[in-house]
Amino acid sequence: MAIFIDSHCHFDFPDFDDDREDVLRNAWGLGVRRIIAPSVGIQNWTRISQLAKSFDELNFALGIHPLYLHEHLELHLDELDNQLREQRADVSAVGECGLDATADIDFDVQLYFLSEQLRMAKALDLPVILHSRKTHSQLAKRVKESGVKCGVVHAFSGSYEEGVQFVKLGLKLGVGGVITYDRAQKTRKAISRLPLESLLLETDAPDMPLCGRQGRRNSPEMIPQVFNVLCALREEAPERISDTILQNTIDTFDLPGFESKP
Repeated sequence: MAIFIDSHCHFDFPDFDDDREDVLRNAWGLGVRRIIAPSVGIQNWTRISQLAKSFDELNFALGIHPLYLHEHLELHLDELDNQLREQRADVSAVGECGLDATADIDFDVQLYFLSEQLRMAKALDLPVILHSRKTHSQLAKRVKESGVKCGVVHAFSGSYEEGVQFVKLGLKLGVGGVITYDRAQKTRKAISRLPLESLLLETDAPDMPLCGRQGRRNSPEMIPQVFNVLCALREEAPERISDTILQNTIDTFDLPGFESKP
């Protein structure tokens, strides 16, 4: 059986409150051995870190998502910095942070919060989990200026050329439900051509349901289905794809020895 990591799942969201343990059990049976859970802001930093202590399969990241900036003040950046330093031994990344051109939030404010979180990641030698919606060029520019060279642009849905600019910066690209839609030809073609060593698997659960599951909760249990579509798009053998992506994820988030369930 192939072994997987869901590199982006909001597993602390209320959508999983009724069956969180069942989802983990089912996902484990499908080969999903680890979940990286990013936070969206100060409101779930404590919850997400506590969940990670309760479930060995869960790793967490701390950050401020651009869509939640209306709930944050500049002083919350200081609190984030403090939390990252206090939990440096346990936290796997800074994020989810980034830019969103569709958000009703001043773009200069988004740039400031992103730059500060990139600064923290650089100072603490942590990877970043990046959100980008119609902002690939601006995001790449900020990452380059920050000197951060490890992380992932999650739920990548851009062109081959846009993917290449992130790969050149040392970033990985999160591959999720987008590639299961035939209409996403630009992204499907990009993912088929970009270096296998630059890809991670993710769900972004409970959001971004796969094709045919619109309106239903997404879940880490869907990772094998994303993998199967990825294999159909790539030329490499499935075993090489799974092994390489697994190692990519272990290296990005520093997860040695994760395969063994305590």
